[in-house]
Amino acid sequence: MNKVLLAASIALTLSACATNPDKVGARYISTAEFSSLSCPELRDEYRRASSDLDTLNATMKSLHRKNTAAVTIGAVLFWPALFFAKSKNQTNDEALAELKGRHAALEVEVGKCDALDNMGASS
Repeated sequence: MNKVLLAASIALTLSACATNPDKVGARYISTAEFSSLSCPELRDEYRRASSDLDTLNATMKSLHRKNTAAVTIGAVLFWPALFFAKSKNQTNDEALAELKGRHAALEVEVGKCDALDNMGASS
C-alpha cells in the first residue's frame, strides 16, 4: 500500500514540475507582424528577443533542475510533502513558446534584410 502511495505521489509531483525549456516548442508567429519595421528596427527587435529568450531559458532550466532535485529529495526523505508541491510551469511554457515563435519570425525577417544587404553590397 505504501509503495502505491509513493508511486502515485511521485507521478503527481513529476507532472507538476517545471518543464525543461528544450522540450517547449515555438508557437507560430506570422512574420507579417514585423512587416512595418525597417531592417535596423528588425535587428534591434531580434537582439531584444534573443536576450529575452536566453534569460527565460536560463530561468526555466534553473527551475527545472531545482524541481527535479526537490522531487528526488522529497521522494526519498519525506514523500507526503510531494502532494503539496506546486508549479506555475504552464504560464512559463506559454511565455517561452510565444518568445520562441517571435524569435523565429524575427530571424526570418532579419535574414531577408541580410540578403538584401548582401545583394546591395555585391552590386
